[in-house]
Amino acid sequence: MNFCYEQQVFIALSKIGQTGSPGVIKECIAAFSTLIDNEDEGFLAQENFSQSLIGFLRRTSQKSHRSFEGEYVELLFSIAQKIRLSRDILPAWFTTRADDEGGRDYKNLGPQQKFAGVTNKVWVHCC
Repeated sequence: MNFCYEQQVFIALSKIGQTGSPGVIKECIAAFSTLIDNEDEGFLAQENFSQSLIGFLRRTSQKSHRSFEGEYVELLFSIAQKIRLSRDILPAWFTTRADDEGGRDYKNLGPQQKFAGVTNKVWVHCC
């Protein structure tokens, strides 16, 4: 797991899963689940991990397929449970993006803008 953490293999995993077949997506879901369940490395607290996983979830949610539907839902529940138990990792999951709509760095926002930024996130819909 240390190697996965240091080399950020989750970025490649996300890209492979986004363009893969249902079988590849299912294996990527299993790999992400393994990384999430590993508490030693703290993957969920890393912004680059969360962004890679969110990209994977967005893209694969559009490819709803019975072969990985159950695993997909289990992955979402696992993420939600980990966030619920460790609320200090929320900033890694809910940050504003710098884009054409004028997104700014989350850390530099005031309390009211932070709340507004957190409440205006893109939702990933399942299946």
